[in-house]
Amino acid sequence: MAGTSAIVDASRLAIVAHRTDSLSDWAEAVERGGRRLLLLRCSNDVAGQVERALRLSPSDRVRVPEADRGEWTHRLPLRGPLTIRDKDLLGLLQAVVTLRLDGPFRVAIALDRYKDPTTSEDSYLWKNTPIGQLFHDAKYGGDTAAGKALARELHAFISTHPDYASAEAIVAVPSHTPARFSERLARAVGRMSALPVVVSDEAAGEGRAVKGLDDGERAVQLFRLDPNAVHGKQVIVMDDMVRSGRTLVAVGEAASNAGAARVVGLAAVRTMRN
Repeated sequence: MAGTSAIVDASRLAIVAHRTDSLSDWAEAVERGGRRLLLLRCSNDVAGQVERALRLSPSDRVRVPEADRGEWTHRLPLRGPLTIRDKDLLGLLQAVVTLRLDGPFRVAIALDRYKDPTTSEDSYLWKNTPIGQLFHDAKYGGDTAAGKALARELHAFISTHPDYASAEAIVAVPSHTPARFSERLARAVGRMSALPVVVSDEAAGEGRAVKGLDDGERAVQLFRLDPNAVHGKQVIVMDDMVRSGRTLVAVGEAASNAGAARVVGLAAVRTMRN
């Protein structure tokens, strides 16, 4: 495929982005026989990230006793005490939001939700999360300092999470506003992380923007990437905000079709609007 463009139609993609996951709790335990375990309360998507970091597979999981199933969902064997890096990852997975998206992603994550639903029963009165406030001030308030702080948060995440730390390039989701905030944010993160940034193109005249569409509308959006920029590479597909997930998945599919070896998704915030 060298020298050609890979194109994907987002209308053919099944998106499941309403549900999100975080690591609720974890603990180390030692059984009577001396076997050391890591206990988790989370979904399989989150547990899979921990397993990959510990170089385990789902087949290594230890059965959760009936008496513990109300408290723990997964028991993973440990070869020794958790390292500081392991604990940093577990703390990170308690803070970020794992997105349930169909598509080519090994994993897709948002640093946080845009709004905090615990702040009011009225969704119109929900306050911004700390990351959501940085996003709001940077994108809508033009606050340069907030933009840099948000980029640093994304860079710190990439450095800590093993599924992202080995990335070789960032693929930026194209902006649909003159300010081009999502692209500028990706470039700032790329500079901090020493990663090249590739901006996906929309196929001219072959669709309409996915962003802003209601869930009930059938989106038709084509994206293309130069395979020379991503072929054989591990890439992060990055957007500033995820709502339905259509655009993030469409660009992820374009990266995969252009020959990317592994694709992960990353956004600053996940809107609670849907």
